[in-house]
Amino acid sequence: TWASAVRLIGADLFPTEPLDTQHNKLARLTVRQFAETVMGRAMFTAARVFGARRSLQRMTHNLRTGANFIETRFTELSPTLQELWINDVSGVPGFY
Repeated sequence: TWASAVRLIGADLFPTEPLDTQHNKLARLTVRQFAETVMGRAMFTAARVFGARRSLQRMTHNLRTGANFIETRFTELSPTLQELWINDVSGVPGFY
């Protein structure tokens, strides 16, 4: 249901964009809206304190909080390059 909603809302808000772009723009709007909530402000403040690397490492826990079927893997490729792998993007990888 969630992935269908992403596709529907993305198409409604950004009808002239390719699917991945629709989903990516919707994801950015979602994060911006969340960042304006009390919880979002607290999480973004913590992310700035912890830094990008540590915040990405925590994504396994963060994503599993919302859906226990999601698996993630964090791999440090170099001191300045990290990869976050997500097993299930529900057909909307641009959203992630």
